Amino acid sequence: MNKISTRRTDPITFEVIDFLLRAIASELETNLTRTSYSLMIYEYKDFAVGIVAADGQLICQGTGGLPIFLADIGAPLKSVLESHPIETIKPGDAFVTNDPEASGQHLNNVTMYTPVFGEDDKDLIAFITVRAHWTDIGGAVFGSMMTSSSTDIFQEGIQFPALKFCNAGVNDAQILRMIAKNSRIPDITIGDLQAQLAACRLGEQRLKEMMARYGWDTIRATIEERWMRSEMLARKRISEVPDGVYEASCWLDNDGIELDRKLPFNFKVRIDRDEVTIDFTDIADQVKGPYNAGMIGGGITAAKVAYKYALIPDLHSDEGCFRPLKVILPPGKILSAGTGAPMARFNVIMATVIDGLIKAFGEAVPENVAAAHHAAQNSIQFTGRRENGKLWNYNDTAHGGWGASHHGDGAGPFKTMSHGDCKDIPIEIVESLYPIRVEELALRKDSAGAGRSRGGLGTTRRCVVLDDANLTVAWERTTCAPWGLFGGGAGDVGSVTVHQPHAEPVSIKKVTQMHIEKGTHVVFLTAGGGGAGDPFKRPPVDVARDVGLGYVSAQRAIDDYGVALLPNGEVDHIETQKLRAVREAV
Repeated sequence: MNKISTRRTDPITFEVIDFLLRAIASELETNLTRTSYSLMIYEYKDFAVGIVAADGQLICQGTGGLPIFLADIGAPLKSVLESHPIETIKPGDAFVTNDPEASGQHLNNVTMYTPVFGEDDKDLIAFITVRAHWTDIGGAVFGSMMTSSSTDIFQEGIQFPALKFCNAGVNDAQILRMIAKNSRIPDITIGDLQAQLAACRLGEQRLKEMMARYGWDTIRATIEERWMRSEMLARKRISEVPDGVYEASCWLDNDGIELDRKLPFNFKVRIDRDEVTIDFTDIADQVKGPYNAGMIGGGITAAKVAYKYALIPDLHSDEGCFRPLKVILPPGKILSAGTGAPMARFNVIMATVIDGLIKAFGEAVPENVAAAHHAAQNSIQFTGRRENGKLWNYNDTAHGGWGASHHGDGAGPFKTMSHGDCKDIPIEIVESLYPIRVEELALRKDSAGAGRSRGGLGTTRRCVVLDDANLTVAWERTTCAPWGLFGGGAGDVGSVTVHQPHAEPVSIKKVTQMHIEKGTHVVFLTAGGGGAGDPFKRPPVDVARDVGLGYVSAQRAIDDYGVALLPNGEVDHIETQKLRAVREAV
């Protein structure tokens, strides 16, 4: 598809084909969730589905997957084609890769490609692709994601260097045995692989059906026109933003190894007419611990997500809408780590990077952005062994508050900007499958940043283990509080506290496979979002409502908002006027 077609599709046919392509991606997402074995896929939605051209350019992508897979699912195809030239690929082939040098992510994220050929089965025209998080792919610990001890990628699991595991429709039994042997839960791992394959095969079938009706030339012309339109709309949106260089800074707590060393990020966003350049030159270098990402899955992906959030949130993801974006990212940085770098927790750093970039965009388009959100992966993993000897693994992340904006209070609690529509695994499922009881899941009072628009609230989750287990946690942004904008206050940070029987409580942030006894209580607190605007300009009736709903305490209403309440919960207007008058005088 490198050759640009001069053919134009009539408007009605264009719309039909354009929507049909996206409908294919949506159907594949549904099929994947129906057939997968792992909760990380069918409940948590840790996947991405799409159609890419034969050279890897993004044709369309499903809307239900993770934003940090945005427009990068075609990038690892380059490594596949280097190992398997196009002329050697046949109908029915299937490839898998989690090569960190090709995708720049942790090894759990396995991308599958299956080819689609034209009407005569001669010309390879596209690939169906499904990326999914596999629960365990070997490595030093169950789940394959170390948080505080990994120092190279080889400790984190098996690597698939663009393997052809299905040849002309026939699975390679040796490769499947190798994959199964390198997982602690082989039935689930192979089941998820087969679910990905089923989704890819359905995608091939649907694209073939489209070709039978419209012909590939018409479909190709529609795709190229869509790319052109997306680029044109993106450039128009950018041209409306004042030219200039906009900067922002933030930091991560540490890399899990050097616990006292903060990891700084200084971003520059340059707007020049109808182009955007994001400069990562002044960010932390590659680190010893597993908080690195490769160039594709790290800096380039984060730049795309932030750019889309801030400037083109309403455009569907395809190759065209990202053409006006340029990224400056020297090698050897935490977002462009080199060969062998540990990446088990690459996902932990992404939300903070996106948050910081949006802060920079906020200088250019303040009406488009919000204050900082909790931006923490809040990764929770309990593992253990049942009486029958089988391993169990509960892996989840916790919701937190999102930032407020000029348009209203912060949303949430939700996952991070890296997660999109990911949901918590329902408590009923957790308690039915694992020896865990969730005793409390509640909004966290006073965790939100104060402002004319209040930030979203964090959460409190209290779990008790009903059998001996191991706990792995990756809690971030415990020192870089979610900042407010336009005079708003910062949200409160999160924490994790472990209450073992007959022992003093212990506060932890990053730990791998910490042994905890039966009856241990673990309390997870997530951060709130930052506020927007002067808190003393928030209408007193809104503050009274927040107090009544349990979002804000009566004392914080006085301290943060200058609002006093009567015993019945209504606003004490006389005392409130006094409090706000004192503030004005100061």
